[in-house]
Amino acid sequence: MKAPALVIHDGNQGLIKALRCVWKDVPRQRCIAHKIRNVLDRVPKKHQGRVKKELVKVFYAASLEDALAQVKVFAEKFGKEFPAACGTLAKDLQDCLTFYRFPQQHWKRLRTSNVIERAFREVRRRTDVVGRFPGEMAALTLIWATLEQDRMKWRGVQMDEELRSRIVQASKEVISEKVDLSVLDRYLEAA
Repeated sequence: MKAPALVIHDGNQGLIKALRCVWKDVPRQRCIAHKIRNVLDRVPKKHQGRVKKELVKVFYAASLEDALAQVKVFAEKFGKEFPAACGTLAKDLQDCLTFYRFPQQHWKRLRTSNVIERAFREVRRRTDVVGRFPGEMAALTLIWATLEQDRMKWRGVQMDEELRSRIVQASKEVISEKVDLSVLDRYLEAA
């Protein structure tokens, strides 16, 4: 299988380890929906609303620089009150912000792996209703039809050669130069 330009994952450590073995030079994007849930799990329920508002500012900022500035704001606001949440945000933050390096037209689709998860949830919903299939081919047909129906939702950006070359270039840049987050790490350690 040819190496992709980017892998979007949910943070599963086994998957990350496998990616490092098989495609060590392929950039990774950590699903921000999973990351937000992980951070909010370290915050008492009554404070989750205000913390989530600040997290959204990080992952929906206008640029990578703005996102990093928002991370610092987040750490300043919540570093002392919720140090575990700040530590969770800082952990693998590099992978969470990879999408900013790709063309902006793709950001919406690159931020999260939820579109794929939704498709599998729909497959489960439809197969659970049937319960027992008359044969393997009947089950596979229903699964294929469900995924085929959802497949059209996965598309969204028309690709031309210029955009394709920008994606390839962005992938190479992510591999060659990592964003320096050491300043943020030192700040979070001090908080």
